[in-house]
Amino acid sequence: FVEGERAFREGQFGAAQDRFRKAVAADTAFALAYLRLSQSANWTGSHWQAYSAAEAALRHVDRLTTVQQNLAHGWWAYVIGAADEAEEAFRAVLASDSLNADAWFYLGETIFHWAPTYGWSFDDARDAFRRVLAFEPGNAAAIVHLSRLAARSGDVAALDSLSDRLRKLGPAGDYSLEIRALRAWAAVDEGA
Repeated sequence: FVEGERAFREGQFGAAQDRFRKAVAADTAFALAYLRLSQSANWTGSHWQAYSAAEAALRHVDRLTTVQQNLAHGWWAYVIGAADEAEEAFRAVLASDSLNADAWFYLGETIFHWAPTYGWSFDDARDAFRRVLAFEPGNAAAIVHLSRLAARSGDVAALDSLSDRLRKLGPAGDYSLEIRALRAWAAVDEGA
């Protein structure tokens, strides 16, 4: 589980997914490992596993702290496409604990992916991911999202800074190629 957490924070989502699978195989009632398995599976595009692991986390939700239970319910809402419920759940966690990096991250994740549908501002997602980096400067997933937002707004300087930050975390991160492609697109660099 600890290795999975480390891999997830470093942006190695496939490795994280493998580690969390081993954790739930060792303890089939490990709710937090199921939650993390779902979240890492979401990053790798394993949507069925993201769904089934989130569902398993809820089956064992009583083994989590109250805050983790609220995060699990918010994540479930996100996975099933009830973004308004997810946003509400993550904001509820933040109302009682404004320093919760996971709640900031998943609020940003929800807003980022559902902004066009709900008419939310991408600026709110940007603010949430910046909060995550204030608490966890090496959170690769937050850096990837901020990179996407920088590319979207054509902010090449911010994208370069974020890209450097991501490279320092490890060149083998799952999203290093995406960041290079975003840089080429934002800079209108056809050669790259």
